[in-house]
Amino acid sequence: MLAAAIGHHVAQRKTEATQLYRQILALDPGHPQALLGLGLLLGDASADHAALSEAASLLERYLVLHPQDAQTCCSLGLFRQREGNDAEAAKWFELSANGAPDLMHAWLGLGVSWHQLGQLGRASDALERAVALASGDPIVANNLGDLRFTQGRFEEAVSAFDHALTIAPDYAVVHCNRGIALTRLKRFEDAVTSLLQAVALNPDHIEAQLTLAEAFDHLGQPVDAARHRREVMLRQKPVVERSFTGKPEARILVIGGGARSDVPIKFLLPRSRFDLIHVFAVGDDEREPPLAADLPEYDIVFNAIADPDNGAFYLGPAAKFCRGLPKKILNPPERVQPLVREIMPQLLADIPGLALPRTERLSRSDLLAGKPAFDLPFLIRPIGSHAGHGLERIDDASMLATYLAAQRAEDYYLTDYHDYASHDGLFRKYRLIFVDRQVYAYHLAIMDHWMIHYWRADMEAAAWMKQEEADFLADYRSVFSGVLGDAVREIARRVDLDYAGLDCGLTRDGRVLFFEANANMWVHLNDTEAAYPYKHRYVPRIFDAMADMVARNLTQA
Repeated sequence: MLAAAIGHHVAQRKTEATQLYRQILALDPGHPQALLGLGLLLGDASADHAALSEAASLLERYLVLHPQDAQTCCSLGLFRQREGNDAEAAKWFELSANGAPDLMHAWLGLGVSWHQLGQLGRASDALERAVALASGDPIVANNLGDLRFTQGRFEEAVSAFDHALTIAPDYAVVHCNRGIALTRLKRFEDAVTSLLQAVALNPDHIEAQLTLAEAFDHLGQPVDAARHRREVMLRQKPVVERSFTGKPEARILVIGGGARSDVPIKFLLPRSRFDLIHVFAVGDDEREPPLAADLPEYDIVFNAIADPDNGAFYLGPAAKFCRGLPKKILNPPERVQPLVREIMPQLLADIPGLALPRTERLSRSDLLAGKPAFDLPFLIRPIGSHAGHGLERIDDASMLATYLAAQRAEDYYLTDYHDYASHDGLFRKYRLIFVDRQVYAYHLAIMDHWMIHYWRADMEAAAWMKQEEADFLADYRSVFSGVLGDAVREIARRVDLDYAGLDCGLTRDGRVLFFEANANMWVHLNDTEAAYPYKHRYVPRIFDAMADMVARNLTQA
């Protein structure tokens, strides 16, 4: 019977092979060859969640009997990865790589899972090992490029994508990835060349079409930008990502725009809990039937377009699209759209305990004409920039001239600078998250420089810094008590979004120093539990609050 099952398996007669493997296991539940054969057969590329889960279980039973089988460990890692369980996948890939150090697919899988888990250094080591074992594999090179992009090493990302394209010049995904990386380097003409190649190879590549539109915007070619946004509306189909469990708590329609305008939802709306249906609202829908009529069944809508500057092209069409939907809309586009930096001092005026720096929007020509009308020092940044890119403190006129000579943007935000160093001489930036207008602590960054971002801060440098962050995460009121707590809760009420956040500091005279408040606040749990056990204790409260909010709103059509 086993020989017949293997014969059917080799000949790709899946039904016959499956029946025979099951018959063998009915007679002998621990039969190793049947466990392995049926597991590999059920876990093929077309497997749904139920089949993948059974396949993984079968391989785990087999590995109890043959724990040194590196190839099967690698297959099990792949199945867990496809289920979305990267932590479990990494465990099996690591066992596989340890048992067979020259097994490239083990290192590739390990690198991909560690990348997904935010372990970027470990991912880099694994992918570099995979490249060394298979320098002629374009998939490996593309994954290395993806990682370098996540690390912000955009030049190296482009080099990795170039290497992939020397091996597989018709690889549309890599042309798109290369184009996106080039936009981060502000090499928009080169980006357009790569992205046009991507859509020539695959006209339905929505991400390439969207990024082309953004690149043409930067090049001052609005007609070309509009053409590619129209292509998105005409070509796109709803993309469905099923829950990893197969038993979703809700089916969420996620409305997106361009990648730079959307809040990442991997942790906020995890596929461990929800089915996600993705659409892009980027212009008038000229299709027949229109996109809204072509949607699969869904329970609730989440507008992921979160940046009122980078998302300006998308929020209007998204609002129009949402008006035709019968379900509850979380973060309605019309409430996201007004939250640009320069209106926040008016929106949040007169909140006791809040220091609100003046912010204005000025053009390059205004600045060159000497119209900042700001006392020195002041902060300047290109409109739409984040994470400190292009942010500088201007102390005198010569600094402004040097800054503008180095920048290409046409419009900028200017903000009064407030010295917010604490009494120990260090600067502290707090991030608070608002879920359904309730306040949750997310992180605290401590540095010796005023321009502070969490990724810049070395929070592992001293145990006392991590303890201070842990105390903040345990209860935000340990820092924001009394009038300060009232201030951040009032900000949450006035921002009036289902999901948003606040970045702020504290002035020496004991007020909340406002930095920004909007829906474009990235929340994740990529830090290891070993290094940051308190994050794994407290940050999930935000994700649970999101799930609870979804559940409460399911019946509100």
